[in-house]
Amino acid sequence: MNENELQNLVEEISLKYFDRPFKHRVKINRRMTTTGGRYHLDDHHLEINAHFLVPQYHDYLVGIIKHELTHYHLHLLSLGYRHRDRNFKILLKKVGGSRYAPDIGLRKKKKYRYLYFCAERRPAGGAGEPGHPAEGLLPASGTILFLLRPKQYGRNDEQTGIRSFRYQ
Repeated sequence: MNENELQNLVEEISLKYFDRPFKHRVKINRRMTTTGGRYHLDDHHLEINAHFLVPQYHDYLVGIIKHELTHYHLHLLSLGYRHRDRNFKILLKKVGGSRYAPDIGLRKKKKYRYLYFCAERRPAGGAGEPGHPAEGLLPASGTILFLLRPKQYGRNDEQTGIRSFRYQ
């Protein structure tokens, strides 16, 4: 889908669901990853995430356009256009727009670090002391090992006496 086709789709959705014309421009933003679209208060144009323009995400795209048009029309009517405003929530529900952009695999995955220790040894690296990420998680004794993923024996192995904690 190119920008002209997107412009026509937005104008069509605006008339069909809001009974009001969309009189500004729609732009495609190829850099967006975590949001589906954006409404600009200053010049009233919309930006849509290019990743949602493929046919398999058409239903998501329509929901995103309804969401952005809700911001657009409420702002032009001088009503509450922010996510927290009652007018926004009511109109978005009425037209069936998306409350959040769906995750289609573009978001960065959080990498967790796991902290393993043996309760029979003394702490290494200052773990358990104030300011350390493991503060308050460790007993007074324990040897610390930092790993990027958990061991095969899981989060709490009674046979080995090793426990793991996840922190960011």
